[in-house]
Amino acid sequence: MHSWFNRNDTLPGIDSITTTGKHLFALLALKEQLTEERIKKFYEMGSLLQKNTNGMGVMKSILMDNKIKFNF
Repeated sequence: MHSWFNRNDTLPGIDSITTTGKHLFALLALKEQLTEERIKKFYEMGSLLQKNTNGMGVMKSILMDNKIKFNF
């Protein structure tokens, strides 16, 4: 898995998943401390997290999205 990620982490689909994971982590860990400006930057970086989500199952939904192509 680690070797696959190292080969593919720059692909747009993988990059958006990584950014979304960071966005989700920041929302859960920082809660009210996360400013709107930082949230906007996550979207600019490609976050797929929808506004007002509770975060549960969001990564599963993203991985099941047919628009993101993987080579495994």
